[in-house]
Amino acid sequence: MKEKILDTVYKKLCEGFEVEFLTRKQFEKEFPAFSASLSDKITLISNKYEELKKSKNEELISPILVESKKYFVHRKLDHKYNSLPNGLRYISADGFSDEDVNAGVEKWKNNHPDDYELYEKEFINLIENEDEEIFKSKFDFIKEQILEDLSEDIKQENKSNDILYIKKTFFDHFRTFVQPYDDYYDDESTFEKTLLDNFKEKYLSNKYLQLFEIAEKYISRENFSGFDEYIVNVGERRVESDRYRPKNHFVVKNKDDEYSFTNTQDFKNINCEFVNIFVLSKNHLIKISVNLEKQNERTEYIVFKDFQKVNIVNECMIEIYMHKHFDPERIVFDTEDAAFKFNAKLTQLREGRRPFDNRR
Repeated sequence: MKEKILDTVYKKLCEGFEVEFLTRKQFEKEFPAFSASLSDKITLISNKYEELKKSKNEELISPILVESKKYFVHRKLDHKYNSLPNGLRYISADGFSDEDVNAGVEKWKNNHPDDYELYEKEFINLIENEDEEIFKSKFDFIKEQILEDLSEDIKQENKSNDILYIKKTFFDHFRTFVQPYDDYYDDESTFEKTLLDNFKEKYLSNKYLQLFEIAEKYISRENFSGFDEYIVNVGERRVESDRYRPKNHFVVKNKDDEYSFTNTQDFKNINCEFVNIFVLSKNHLIKISVNLEKQNERTEYIVFKDFQKVNIVNECMIEIYMHKHFDPERIVFDTEDAAFKFNAKLTQLREGRRPFDNRR
């Protein structure tokens, strides 16, 4: 029963918020193989970088050069002869196109052969001196190669699976968040481990995963039977303060639909995502409500004693009224039929009968 509830929580979070994530169990099952493979690739790329840097052949070392000799010479001569009086030169953010460079090289060779030869020699000297102006950093080369390899791996995958999801997530993490000036790259010997540890830490801080794990912790404490019925709602809540009292606005996200309502007797100051789990167990309705601000609750109602009225609204939502000074409990169902059947069960329990017992 608990596994079924957690499977539904996971499904509702993914569908309601239109996100993908792996549970901790799924992630930790696949991550060791991924990290071992990535570490091997980084080692190979690092060794390749050192080998290429030892070569003085321009064609062989081109993968680790910031720019080609033609581009370098054209850029220098264009700046020398085409700059404005203040020394500035307006070029696009993408630099020069291949067509610009090829046409420029021919022009400089014919019109300024001495300058052309001078800058060619400067380029060769930069290579021989392993100057940082002309060489990519090892970090940039590793990042470039890893992203290319991952991109190719992702394209070749025929169907979605957990390891593919990790590759996609790491690709976005490495491309967006990992930069050469990050402190942990200073020590090359620990770079691989730190990179992977940081990715794992960031992944496990995913707010939907955290919300799932809070729900998992609360569900683990319960002792449900296999005959209990449950409903899971996920959504967002925000508080609106006015002159007299705060109002809490709720939006339940159920697949492509959203159901909104406002509580005026709920004074909690909570602005975040939530999961509500309702379990109908014998003549009790148990509500487990968890959120990212960790103001979590477990409430247990006795149906025939606490419930005063039950309404079906908006086809798929039930409102359960208790004491007049409390907001009703609201439960959203996947279908109108499920809402009517649940309402029928509550009605029979309120009348002191077992659900679907025809005895009066």
